[in-house]
Amino acid sequence: MRLKNQVVMITGASRGLGQATALLFGREGAHIVVASRTSSEIELTAQKIREDGGTAIAIPTDVTDPAQVSDLFRRVDEHYGKIDILVNNAGIGLFGPVEELTQEALEQMLAVNLKGTVYCSQAAFTRMKQMRSGQIINILSTASKVGRANESGYTASKWAQAGFTESLKAEAKPFGIRVTSFCPGGMNTAFWQTPDNQTHQQQAEHFMNPHFIAELLLQIAILPAAINIDDMVIKRM
Repeated sequence: MRLKNQVVMITGASRGLGQATALLFGREGAHIVVASRTSSEIELTAQKIREDGGTAIAIPTDVTDPAQVSDLFRRVDEHYGKIDILVNNAGIGLFGPVEELTQEALEQMLAVNLKGTVYCSQAAFTRMKQMRSGQIINILSTASKVGRANESGYTASKWAQAGFTESLKAEAKPFGIRVTSFCPGGMNTAFWQTPDNQTHQQQAEHFMNPHFIAELLLQIAILPAAINIDDMVIKRM
C-alpha cells in the first residue's frame, strides 16, 4: 500500500474525480477525509471506501464558508492529529456567452473555485508548516491555461486559482511542502450536468474517464518527498 497511514483530505469528494480519487487513495492505505456540501453523498463515498477495506470519515463542508473550513480541519485534528495531503477538488462551472454572465454566477464560481481553494490551503499550510512536510494538489483545469468561448467566468476563476497556487508554491517550498497545479481537460462526470450546459453535456461522453485521471493524481502523491511535479496538464487526444 503506497499511501499507508497518510491522512488525505479531498474536497468535492461526493462524485466525479473527487470520488474516484478518494476510492483509489483509500485502496492504497490512506486515511481518507471526504468533504463536500452534500452529506448523504460523501457518506456514501466514505462507505464505499470502508467496504473496500479502507478507512474514511465524511465531514459535510461548504468550502466557501471560512467557519465551516475551520471546523473541518479542527475535526481532522481531533480524529487524526495531522494532514499529509490536501486535494482541493471542489469546483463549479457555469457557462454561456460573456454578455449573459450574471453577477450571481460569477460570484458563485469565484467563491468555490478560488476562495474555497484559498481557505482550505491556508488551513492545511498552517499545519504542514509545523510538520515541515505535506502536499497540496490544486485541481485547476485546462481553462486555467487558455480561454474558450462561453467560459469567461469559469476561466477567470481558474486563472485566479492558478495565480494563487503559484504564490503558494513559493511560500511552501522552504518548509518542504509540495504544491502541484493539476490541470485536466474535460472529464465524463456530473460536473457538466447543469440545465444551462447543453453543449458540454452532448460532448461529455467523449471526455476523459475520471478514474484514469485519479491514477495520475496517485502518481503525484507517491513521489519521494524530494521530488515534485510543479504543473501537470492532461488533455485527450
